[in-house]
Formats: sequence, C-alpha cells, structure tokens
Amino acid sequence: MRFLIVYLTIIGLGLLSMFVRRDTSLARGAGIFNLTVLFSGASIVLAVFLPALRDPFPLVFVGLAVLLYPLREHWLLVKSERGSTEETIEGCCRATLLEYARVEGGYRLGRKGLAEIRCHHANAVGLLVFRGVSGHAKARVLQRLLSKQFVGVFPRLVIQLKEDRR
Repeated sequence: MRFLIVYLTIIGLGLLSMFVRRDTSLARGAGIFNLTVLFSGASIVLAVFLPALRDPFPLVFVGLAVLLYPLREHWLLVKSERGSTEETIEGCCRATLLEYARVEGGYRLGRKGLAEIRCHHANAVGLLVFRGVSGHAKARVLQRLLSKQFVGVFPRLVIQLKEDRR
C-alpha cells in the first residue's frame, strides 16, 4: 500500500507542477513507464525479501506497466499551442538536417518517410505520438532535441559541487 501511495503522489505532483508552470511542460510516456517499472521491481523485491510487506500491489504495478507499455512513444504537452509546437518541431528537424514533410495531422520524417510524428491538440493540451522512431537514428536525435525545448515534469536539480573563486 505504501508503494502505491508514493507512486500516486509522485504522479500527482508531476501533473500539478505541469499545470502550475507558465511555460509549456512535457510529460513523456517513456518516463512514466520507467517510473512504473521501477516501482514494480522495488515492490516485488521487497515482497520477496520482507514477507511482512507482502500485499497484492506488486501485481497492480505489473499490470500498470503492461498497460503503459504502448504509451511509451506518447508525449503530453500542457499549455502548448498548435502553431508554436509545429514551429518547434520544424525548427528541430532543420537543426538535425532531417528531411520532413507535413501531412494531415503531423509530419513524415526521413527520405523514405518511415518515421512520423502525429500532433493532436485540444485547448492548451497537446499530444505528440511518435511512430517508427526507434528504427531511425536521426529521428531519435530529433526526439532528444525536441524534448529539450520544453520544461520537464519536475524542475531540474542543479548541484554546485565547488564554488567558483575568481
């Protein structure tokens, strides 16, 4: 039960932080999937080694991981506008020298057009769906560059190890 409460608290804080910010925030499906797998593994390991903590929730996390697996290539953008999102995608394609073509509802990437990005917007929330990106090296680079254009779910933690003395 404790793991489920912590998991739901982390997800809730992440969503809350996305809606509180002024800038466009990004939640990647792969990040949520990885968090779920981490909690699933931790709850299974603790259930094996600490029988006092056994409960049915490891099965809940495994089930959640199975359900979230297809959503790994989905990105949720909060406080985004269609025009600015499309402009950002096109700018990143030009920066990576990736050929792209606009198609209805998104972009086709590469010369052969094997990878694509589908864009769905409703009010201030956008959903980007990547297809065929895992088999296309430049499209993966585009994904990384594109993710850096938006604010993540949680703020970046900067640790200064040594004071700069000049």
